Amino acid sequence: MSRPTACTPHPARRAPRVVSWDDFQAALRYGGGGDLIAAVPAIAAKHAEHPRLGAPVGPHAELPRGTGYFREYERGTIVWTARHGATCLHGMVRDIWVLLGGWGGRLGLPIADVETPKGSDVAGADFEGGRVAWSAAGGPLVSYA
Repeated sequence: MSRPTACTPHPARRAPRVVSWDDFQAALRYGGGGDLIAAVPAIAAKHAEHPRLGAPVGPHAELPRGTGYFREYERGTIVWTARHGATCLHGMVRDIWVLLGGWGGRLGLPIADVETPKGSDVAGADFEGGRVAWSAAGGPLVSYA
């Protein structure tokens, strides 16, 4: 069974547009694509904070409807929007979010990194439309706003 990814589009939705290095250089050179100019370094900085994500498995890509950008890594996804900046999703929290539709689902886009508070075994992240938490003992817990 293949592992779901955040960039796996719903059959009724169009696939995200891949952003090449040339796109980024052109945005820098000609002043267009202000969001792209902000997104690529922010995603790189977030990846530097979370090296456990591993290597990139694809290029930066634009979210549907031009709401931001994302990049897939071996063990997670970093999503960038102008409203929330770069957020890191990984582990079961990310997988649950993907299974519930990812950015096209009811939870929508992430607004915070996946975090596990000290002394707790519950990992969780907030999204525009709710929260996903997971622990080995309790399994998934999804709450909608």
